[in-house]
Amino acid sequence: MKKLSYLVASLALITASFSAFAAVTPQNSVAVTNASAPASKVGVLDMRQVMEKSVQIAQIREKLQKDFKPKQDKLLSAQNTLKSDSERLRRDNAIMNNNDRKQLEQKLITGQQELQRMQANFQQELMAAQNKELKGFLDNVKNIVEKTAKNENLSLVITKDTVAFVNPDLDITNKVIQQLPHK
Repeated sequence: MKKLSYLVASLALITASFSAFAAVTPQNSVAVTNASAPASKVGVLDMRQVMEKSVQIAQIREKLQKDFKPKQDKLLSAQNTLKSDSERLRRDNAIMNNNDRKQLEQKLITGQQELQRMQANFQQELMAAQNKELKGFLDNVKNIVEKTAKNENLSLVITKDTVAFVNPDLDITNKVIQQLPHK
């Protein structure tokens, strides 16, 4: 009889232990952990709007246009020369002697190759200059975003183009724009 009551008591203890263990499953422990963790705040930044409203971007654009205008004019001049030589060949082909026609055709081929080389160099130089100028701007924006995130106690800032919907209350774009240099 003592053994039976001992066995019943043991079973009751095991059952109680199992019930307590079941109450603390990984699902429940995550909920407890999440409930005790501080709430994360997310901010959203519309980078396109930042760039559109930035005085610095307008200044960068003007500077690049000014710096690259002579090279662009040189490209246009080379294109116009090729175009006029091509029209001359088409127009005068029937009356040109064979030697003059071959010289003009060779000049067109050489000119086209030179123009392609000039265009490729122009594009590379322009891209390098744009990247250099934009790097400074983007570094500045990043610093402003970090400062704003700290002031707003944000855990994460994402760009607006990476989400389908955003509550306007989470948008920090105007706060960032206001901190950009206005000169």
